[in-house]
Amino acid sequence: MENKAREIYKENFTEYLLCLALDVGEGMLKNGGEVARVEDTIERICRAYGAVHVEVFTIISMINAAVRMPDGSYSSQLRRVKQTTTNLNTLEELNALSRRVCREKPSLDEFDKALHEAKKNQPYKAWLHTLSSALVACAFCLFFGGGVIDSIITFFIGLGVAVILNYPSTRLNSMAKTVISSFVAATLAGVALIILPETNVDAIIIGAIMLLVPGLMFGTSMRDLLCGDLIAGTLKILQALIQTLMIGFGYMLSYALLGDRLIPEVSAEQGNLFLIQLVTSFITSVTFAILLKANKRHLINGGICGTLTYAAYFGIYTITSSLFWAAFVSTAVAALFAEVNARAVKAPSIIILMAGVIPTVPGGYLYRAVRDFVRGLIPSALSWLGDAGAVALGIAGGVISLSLVFNIVNDHVAKKRKNDSKCK
Repeated sequence: MENKAREIYKENFTEYLLCLALDVGEGMLKNGGEVARVEDTIERICRAYGAVHVEVFTIISMINAAVRMPDGSYSSQLRRVKQTTTNLNTLEELNALSRRVCREKPSLDEFDKALHEAKKNQPYKAWLHTLSSALVACAFCLFFGGGVIDSIITFFIGLGVAVILNYPSTRLNSMAKTVISSFVAATLAGVALIILPETNVDAIIIGAIMLLVPGLMFGTSMRDLLCGDLIAGTLKILQALIQTLMIGFGYMLSYALLGDRLIPEVSAEQGNLFLIQLVTSFITSVTFAILLKANKRHLINGGICGTLTYAAYFGIYTITSSLFWAAFVSTAVAALFAEVNARAVKAPSIIILMAGVIPTVPGGYLYRAVRDFVRGLIPSALSWLGDAGAVALGIAGGVISLSLVFNIVNDHVAKKRKNDSKCK
């Protein structure tokens, strides 16, 4: 919000309060915060300063809020959120600020200054972000069965994709960058296959495409739907599907150029794939946490969470042969680890959880669905898409189930403390 508008709001306490609360909520929504967290934060801040009635409605592109104070003063404001990203460090800073504001109730001017400071902190340099993208691609290539040469090729393709995605341009939106990145990744993988016939082109493409595939968004959209946020969940699903189509369009352009050269002919043989996947689960979780701009103090915990998640996923799938139950149980393990860790470090659990579930997000299934659809293998594409849906639903169910258990426990503890305080 511009300074002149803010100065006008400062003349009215109710308007200024809601403006600041919306600033916090908008910052959370822009940087990866859940719709429920945004609405709860805005309401808590307003009620901390004495509001008797608060209404908040949020979707992924808009926040509408109204507040009424005891003296009858009223304010209603709307925020349009045109672009969102993921910056877990800023999300954590804003979450900590909202807790401090609700606890200490500083003057609104002090609140305003603290809010500006919370938005300034950037945990990583741009070069480290780009390098982490390449490492994520390299690690996923190994995770999906690629060899050493394949992973080296994928590392450099990942660098190229990262440069495209981070290229500052007002003429290229995120969808256009996705198409270009998908085309470049698939084409370079096809060229590598021409030069080195033993190359595992599928593993290379999957590794690079994992930087683009909205597997995490697919899972969070399912969670929003199951939590009752129907509009937000539906919009996220549409966004994920459109992004998947853009990946398919880029791959289709490359396939039109190279044809059957993009069809995998060999798969690299690895002695102990499960051990490699455990190691790469740790690496991908840590490096993806950097991409999500999580605070440095959470990186190791994110890696441990990712390793535990994949170990649980592999074990349950081996026993049940069910993608849903493998995703459900492993995500519940990740959510439990994240919740316990969040209480220890006083940070939102989503920071650990988003990095921890990366090894099990259905990115590989979505890529294979797109690949087979482009080649005209519709039944196979639908089968892969069904697998992706099963994993996404399992991830959402695991998160919701664990959150429900913790909410019940928290309510019980809160009631017990309240009763104990009455008895004293």
